[in-house]
Amino acid sequence: MEREKQCRLDYTMSRGRWVGRTHSFYPERIYCQNPLFTVGSKGFFQFSFFMYQISDLKKGVCIEIDGEPFQVVDYHHVKVARQAGMMVTKIKNLNTGSISEKTFKSGDKVKPADVGYQKCQYLYPEGDGYVFMRNDDYEQFTIGSDLLEDAKPYMTEGMDVDIQFFGEIPLGVNLAPNMVFEVIETVPGVKGDNATGGSKPATITTGAVVQVPLFIKEGDKIKVDTRTGAYMERAN
Repeated sequence: MEREKQCRLDYTMSRGRWVGRTHSFYPERIYCQNPLFTVGSKGFFQFSFFMYQISDLKKGVCIEIDGEPFQVVDYHHVKVARQAGMMVTKIKNLNTGSISEKTFKSGDKVKPADVGYQKCQYLYPEGDGYVFMRNDDYEQFTIGSDLLEDAKPYMTEGMDVDIQFFGEIPLGVNLAPNMVFEVIETVPGVKGDNATGGSKPATITTGAVVQVPLFIKEGDKIKVDTRTGAYMERAN
């Protein structure tokens, strides 16, 4: 009997799932969490899905609990006398946005969430949602406005964005940490205004209002931190 061999897939992300392709066995695309698999003597693929140890649970790691995707936002180790250590985490439900506390014991294994990103194009608002299109197959889908609270002020029709998916379910939009916008409305500056002399509201092309230095005028392009909504610098 031919000895089983360990092979590693070349893989990319597609619709939130790993897409692997083997070069020496079969050309079919293979969807899996973990690109490590076993090929037996009869050519059957035997997947060994990856599981997190509690030591893997760092900030930003996405895990699945009871079929729901969560992201670790904070964690700390707890040691109890004569007992195995524990990991206390704060986790964010990626479907609802709620944050809860979860404790894992030493030896626990946690399933990674099938979460990934895909390039899509924002098309237009519709009802209480926003319509996007996948860049690879042009399939359109809608994301509810409640999942886009942080991104809405900076989205413009036709822009490319990274959509986070849990399997086939879109969870939200991941914008660049800073973006450039044109100021379309603000009160005129006064001679002598400078960067440290106060601020004023300015409306950018998306309709969002940003506090800017007094010297900024209509038509100027400014860089905005999309995580906080804060003005960073003049871009032109």
